[in-house]
Amino acid sequence: MGLAVEKDPYLLDEFLRQYRIHFPVMRIAREEAETRLGLREYPLTLLIGSDGRILARLTGAFDWDNPDIKKLLRRLEHQQKVDIPEIGAVFRASQKAAAERRREP
Repeated sequence: MGLAVEKDPYLLDEFLRQYRIHFPVMRIAREEAETRLGLREYPLTLLIGSDGRILARLTGAFDWDNPDIKKLLRRLEHQQKVDIPEIGAVFRASQKAAAERRREP
């Protein structure tokens, strides 16, 4: 599930479409996100394990259609072991691909 601090629903919908985000996203006031959740960097992804622990805190845009991300998330969903460095490597590669795609005409 995602949280968005964007006030304008049209801009949020455009963002979700542009970055091909297909999971549920809930809007939250920026002030509430900052005070109640301690969020300071956007976009921010928190990967949370089945035990409620934060496995990774990742900043930036990612390619959510990336097969490696989908595979990693499926492994997490099925409570399979995933090393923290592996999470970082997969998401850094996805972030690089997303940045390259934004540069394309």
